[in-house]
Order: sequence, then C-alpha cells, then structure tokens
Amino acid sequence: MDYHWEPITPLTEQDKSVDLTDVDSLTAAWLDVRAKLAESSAANLTVFNERLARQWSIETGILEKIYHLDRGNTLVLIEKGFVEDLVERSSTNRDPAELIEILRDHKAAIDLVQDCVANSRPLTVGLINNLHAILTRHQETVEGLDQFDHLVSFPLKHGAFKDPPNNPKRPDGSIHEYCPPIHVQSEMDNLMLWYSEYTEGNPILLAAWLHHRFAQIHPYQDGNGRVASYFPVQKAKCRLTATERGLRSID
Repeated sequence: MDYHWEPITPLTEQDKSVDLTDVDSLTAAWLDVRAKLAESSAANLTVFNERLARQWSIETGILEKIYHLDRGNTLVLIEKGFVEDLVERSSTNRDPAELIEILRDHKAAIDLVQDCVANSRPLTVGLINNLHAILTRHQETVEGLDQFDHLVSFPLKHGAFKDPPNNPKRPDGSIHEYCPPIHVQSEMDNLMLWYSEYTEGNPILLAAWLHHRFAQIHPYQDGNGRVASYFPVQKAKCRLTATERGLRSID
C-alpha cells in the first residue's frame, strides 16, 4: 500500500500530553553528571564536550549507513581526534582519507549548531540549508531510479532543495511519497514558523516533532536524515547551555 504525502501539522494537544516522565528523569541525571563535571574543572568539561561531539559525528554516518566503522576504531577516534593515520583500513568500508573528510564535515555541522545556540541564533531555513551544505560537502552524487526504474547517479545539490521528487520504493513495491518539490518551500516556512512559536515546552518533545515533520517534508534529494539528526542536538544543547550559564552565575 502506497503512502501518500500530506502537509505537515503543528503540535497537537494530544502530542503535548505525552508522558515524558522517564525521559525527564534521564535528562535530570545527565544534567547532574554534567554539572558536577563542570564544577570539577572547566578543562574536563571542554574535553568531555569535544569527545561527545566526535561521538555524535561518527554515529551520524553510521546510523545513515554512509560508512561502517568498528567499535575499536570508533573509540580511538573519539579519544584522539579525526586523524587519518588512526584509521585501520580493515575497520571501515571507506577509504580512510575519505572517511576522515566526512567525519570532519559532521563535526563542522555540530560546531555550527553549538555556535548558533551559544549566540542565540534562531533556526531558519537558511541555517538548515547551510547545515545540509556542510554535511554533504564531500558527497558529489546521489543515486535514484529513473522513469524506467533503472538505478542512476546524478549530481547532488548542496544546501538547496530538491528538483525531482524523491519517493523511495519499498521492498514490497509500494511507494513512500514525500513532499512534492513545488510545496517544499511553503512547508519549510510553516515548519520554521510553528517552531518559532514553541518557546515553551519539553525540548525532547519539540525535538521529536521537528525531526518528524522535517523528515515528512524530505526537502533535499539526499542527506535529509543527516540534517534531521542534528535537531535533537540543538534542543539538548539549548538546555545544557542554559545550565552552564546558571553554573557560571553561581560561580
């Protein structure tokens, strides 16, 4: 059975009533550990943040199946940094130099998000386009099916919305329809408008809503999952940044 695209919708009252008690408990525990780390040493917190950013950078590509990387080399890169000589050829299905370029792109995207949060820069369509351009900087092409169902490669536009539709065919032959290209701009405008109005509320809930609606639009020919994965990072970082400011004010 085909899935037919429908316009995105704002948060509903039912959405807002979801019980997030367990998630909030985990968040509180996380913030407590992080606050203690900040109190112990500013240097320790800096090292922790850098390692966490590298971990996010690696996991982004693994989740999106851009590359494979075994756990041993993952831990080394998180600890030591993104250095080509640290990558064992047998640990990944990518050329080590190519892998490091991609990981550095992912890290640059995280740096952009963190900079936006630190400077209270609002989330906009332009910012999301910039994020997409950074994340796909070293991806030149994307594969898709032509009108004869033949697999073909064509250039990937960086930081620009899709031109042809990107409706994947499922293993059972059904079609999952994403937002038609002609409606992408208006749908993204709605997404940003509604998001800007949600100044209050659980950040986990808002991140989930934003991630889902963005994926429903699927505005880019490829790289949508990578971009969407950074929205929860932004919401989580907002809360963590607020905590850090509180700690500094106490000091």
